Amino acid sequence: MPERDQIDRNILTDKPLTIQESTMDECRNRILSDDYADFIIEFSDYPGIAEKNHELPCEQGLPGRFSFVHVPREGMTIMDLLSYKYYSIPKLYGLMQVTASDAANATKLQNQPSLTLKGQGVIVGFIDTGINYQHKAFRYTTGETRIDAIWDQTIQSDKVPSGFYYGTEYLKADIDEALRSDDPYSIVPSRDDNGHGTFMAGVAAGSQDIQNDFIGAAPEATIAMVKLKPAKSYLRDLFLINEGTQAYQENDIMLAIDYLVGLGIRLKKPVVIMLGAGTNQGNHTGRSPLGYVLNNLSTAVGFGVVIAGGNEGNKRHHYHGTFLSDIGYTGYNEVEINVGKNENGFTVELWGNAPEIFSVSIVSPTGETYPRIPAELERVEEVHFLFDPTVIYVSYEIVEVRTGDQLILMNFRNPSEGIWRVRVYGSNVNTGNFHMWLPIETFVNDDTVFMDPNPYTTLTEPSNAFYPITVSGYNSVTSGAFPESGRGFAMDNSIKPNFAAPAMDVLGPNLRDGYTVRNGTSIAAAITAGCTAQFIGWDIVHNGKPTMSTIDAKNYWIRGARRVAGTVYPNREVGFGTLDAFNAFEVLLQR
Repeated sequence: MPERDQIDRNILTDKPLTIQESTMDECRNRILSDDYADFIIEFSDYPGIAEKNHELPCEQGLPGRFSFVHVPREGMTIMDLLSYKYYSIPKLYGLMQVTASDAANATKLQNQPSLTLKGQGVIVGFIDTGINYQHKAFRYTTGETRIDAIWDQTIQSDKVPSGFYYGTEYLKADIDEALRSDDPYSIVPSRDDNGHGTFMAGVAAGSQDIQNDFIGAAPEATIAMVKLKPAKSYLRDLFLINEGTQAYQENDIMLAIDYLVGLGIRLKKPVVIMLGAGTNQGNHTGRSPLGYVLNNLSTAVGFGVVIAGGNEGNKRHHYHGTFLSDIGYTGYNEVEINVGKNENGFTVELWGNAPEIFSVSIVSPTGETYPRIPAELERVEEVHFLFDPTVIYVSYEIVEVRTGDQLILMNFRNPSEGIWRVRVYGSNVNTGNFHMWLPIETFVNDDTVFMDPNPYTTLTEPSNAFYPITVSGYNSVTSGAFPESGRGFAMDNSIKPNFAAPAMDVLGPNLRDGYTVRNGTSIAAAITAGCTAQFIGWDIVHNGKPTMSTIDAKNYWIRGARRVAGTVYPNREVGFGTLDAFNAFEVLLQR
């Protein structure tokens, strides 16, 4: 097993953490209460946050660069929220929804006599909706649980994980006690009310069920689950997310990663982390605070990081525009957005690279024009129309601090139905390229779309982060495309996705004790996470301790991927091909 110095929490960040003194009850209240706004900060930004708020914020963070503060929200308007740096406002993430293991050749590794790789000695960690821990897919034949731990961020008790202020931790002993009880939920009340987390855990690491012809990719790995708490209502209102839609905060996901890293340290096991949530917020280069953490973790020995590429490929939520490359070009590019009936609101993000500087004007469906808003370093403008009740907040950051790119964030509130036109003006034009994104499918009405969409650069964040394994989806039954699958490349043209895995009509555990079929790129990521656990498990057996990182695993999967003769690789749909875990091992053993 790996020693402490091989799995080090400092890989997440690069500076020591200083946590402000506060009582746990006070901090827990601020973390959970909608009366407090959450911000992600780097330590250099702390004085600015403190200066804006007379009451010192309760602070919690990762052991290094980023920290999370919770400040009183009384009197805070939308304009006030938008005046904070873009990166500091937690982004909201939604779920990305033959047996699949056969298609990826994971079962061939399980059954190959000289390998018999089933994820032994590895934790597969999930950051999701929870897990149905009573399902037979997560139990040994003895009836004991295969789950090492659950951190349920939604249940508050005195069993808070060490180093955290909220949620409840249930360890293997607690879960086994619950399974022996006539009333399991009286001992471990954590539930998965959605089914997404249960399904992903089963596809990646479910136990074999011969009767139902089911087996996960790594059926002898152990499992850890972080059940994310729902996003606060003030953030849902800021980003106009409908009630009842699953949405999760970036800072809670970052803390979940830290928890899984710490669990691996405590149990002296390598960890493969699978993230099946995504967002269209951000510039699609993976340089958000969450992307930074995932990039750092991906370089560490004994860790695998696998991210779903999202299901935005055919949703008409991306626009790619360009200007003539004449310096000083003064025309505009008119972007049409169809707003559906009963749309309560949505955001649009425009991103452009230096040296270009972009600005916008907006035309309502009735033809009323709000004049061009001059570009400034930091500017928030409240837009009203004479003949239309819609209110739009337009926020400029010419140099967004995490990326260096320009951001224009447009927040449409109670928009009128019809065609809205955003006129984009460019100055200091070089390439003239810019990108615009609407929210992910579950965050906006079906009819709210770009009229002239572009299906590429539709991988959701944080899957554009450079070092993690990014997986798109394909139909393993027909070997054809999965139309919803996000497509590359990243906005900076880095090669994403890395490859594709099965994403259609995949069998996995349900919320009772049976099985169901689902689609989505998070399923492709779950299969890949299980295969990565097989790979790291082999590494432990072969070398006596982990020597592989995410980067190593990714490059072996790329080398072993199936490729069709006559097709150019890498391409925007499947990267370097489709996952073939067994072939990757053949490449490894023949080197």
